[in-house]
Order: sequence, then structure tokens, then C-alpha cells
Amino acid sequence: MTAGLNHRTATLTSSYEFVDDFIARMGPAVGADVVDRRPLSAILEYALDKRGKLVRPLVMLAAHDVVGGDPKQVFYAALACEYSHIGSLLHDDVIDNDLIRRGRPSVLAKYGAPGAIVGGDALIFLLFHAMTRCAEAGIPVGRVVRAIQHVASAGIEMCRGQVLEAAATAESDLSVESYLAVIYGKTATSFEAACAVGATLAGASPDDTTEISRFGKHFGMAFQIQDDLLPYRSSGEAAGKSAFSDLENGRVTLPFLVALQTAAGADRELLTRAQAMAAAGEQVADIRRVAAIIGQEEVLSRCVEFERREIAQAASSLDRFDGGPGKLFLGDLIEVMAGRVT
Repeated sequence: MTAGLNHRTATLTSSYEFVDDFIARMGPAVGADVVDRRPLSAILEYALDKRGKLVRPLVMLAAHDVVGGDPKQVFYAALACEYSHIGSLLHDDVIDNDLIRRGRPSVLAKYGAPGAIVGGDALIFLLFHAMTRCAEAGIPVGRVVRAIQHVASAGIEMCRGQVLEAAATAESDLSVESYLAVIYGKTATSFEAACAVGATLAGASPDDTTEISRFGKHFGMAFQIQDDLLPYRSSGEAAGKSAFSDLENGRVTLPFLVALQTAAGADRELLTRAQAMAAAGEQVADIRRVAAIIGQEEVLSRCVEFERREIAQAASSLDRFDGGPGKLFLGDLIEVMAGRVT
């Protein structure tokens, strides 16, 4: 059951049929989608071979179940969530020049920028192809169209988040408010949309759709904050990327912002200089010292408070719904995430 739920989610406390079903069907479905598309197939197979946490598609299936749907009917919508996520990662690696992804050479490193860009584009088109197949499974066409609108709106918001991040880096916008806007666009919106898609395909009421989408938003915010903390809690291998990736690329993360707020004297000057150097595309001097300042327990503890608030809001959004596998799964995810908040 826990295949695809790795270092962050650890082991969930229960087994879920809809999770097992998705994982069992995913491999053959992906194979059918990428076969006979060579030489593009090689890029797609490599991108999809190293299975990640699958959190977005599983959250979508759980949201569909929470509002009364049958997760087996929306398998292809869940697959679309994964295609969207992997496609965005391929493009992110090009933007950030990240050569390591999930503990191995990224698609960028293996196939170059043209291969990573085209591969990401292909996965985005595959997501729309997968979404249309929900109609073949018996979902009314009108619901499928509305779900695709949610997907498209989220994609635009993700692009906006990327532009906001680039602007914050270039302009040295070191505000927490700017950071929160960036992670909403780049991460939380994808979880919010996954929940909205799941609810829409189930024919949920507007109120139920809004509330389950609220779960996705706040869970996604907590998810990204935890991801930003990961390099300071784990080795680079465990994080699946270089421990210095965010610093080297000048990304303004919450740990960096909190460290800047709490640092004084030479430490503060070093942090400010490091961010300016990274934003200018220069190699960051004393990067290990910078990481050590950011990784202090006081800094991480203050970041955790932000994460706890988002987790609490995600949990409260489930109160209106009756119990069932989907709600139990989402509650389980929250418990696992909360358990990693130290």
C-alpha cells in the first residue's frame, strides 16, 4: 500500500483499497501511454520510472471518495495529476539547472534542456488526454469539462507562482508574505486543484467542493514548508536533491527568511550576501556556513509553527464530511505529516 509514499510520509497506519488499485493500474497505463512514441518514449519512460510519493493523485482519489464518488471511475484523472506533477518537475529542473532529481540524474542531466522541455510539454498534453478518458468510465461529460477547467486554472496559477519566485529572487524580496504567495502558486494550488477535480467529477455540491479544496490548499502549503525544511533535517540523498540546491539557486525559502530575521551581525551579513550572489548567478561563498546558520534549531522551530498552522486548517476542513476510506486516508496523511513536525 505504501509504494510511492517515501521519506516524508513514512508508513500509513491503514491499508486503502483505492490506493492499492491505483498503484496496480498505474504501471500498465503509463506503459500504454508512452509506448511507440520513440525517441520521445525514452525521455518519458525515464521521467516516470522513478516513482515518487504519488501524493497528488492519491489526494485526488481520496477527495473524490470523501464527497461520495467511486475512485475506480476516476483513475485516469488521478493519473493526470501525476503527469502534471512530473511535467512541472522537468520544467523546474531546467529553470533551476538542477541535475539531481529523486536521488539520480534528472531528465535535464540525462537528455539536456531540449529533452526536458519537450518531455515536460508531452506530459502536460498527456494529462489532458487522460482527463478526457474519465468520460469513457462513465463520468458525465459536463463534469469532465469543469474538472479540466480546474486543471487549466491551476496550471496558470503555477506559472504565476514561478514568475513570482523569479521576481522575489531578482528583487531580493525577503518577505514572508511573498514567500507564502509563491508556495501557494507553485505547490498548494496543485493540491487544491486535485481536490477540486475529485469533487467535481463526483458531482459534489459547491459547498463540499469548496471545503475539500480548502483541505488541498492548506495541506499543500504545509507540504511545501516541510519540503523546504527537509535539506536541513536530512542528508541530500534522503531529500532527493542537493542539500544546497535552494541556496545555490537563490530561492527565498521560509527557513532562509526566518534565519535572516533572527540573525545578527556577521551572520546576517553573510546571509544577505549569499542571497544576492545567488540571485546574480554567482557561486555562493561559504555555503556550508550559510546552511549551518539556517539549520539552527531556533530557526527550524519557528518554521514549524507556520507548518502547524497550515496542518490545523487542513484538518478542520474535513470536519463537515462523514467518515469513510477517503476521509480516513486524508486524516492519516495529516497525522503522518504532523508526526514529522518536531
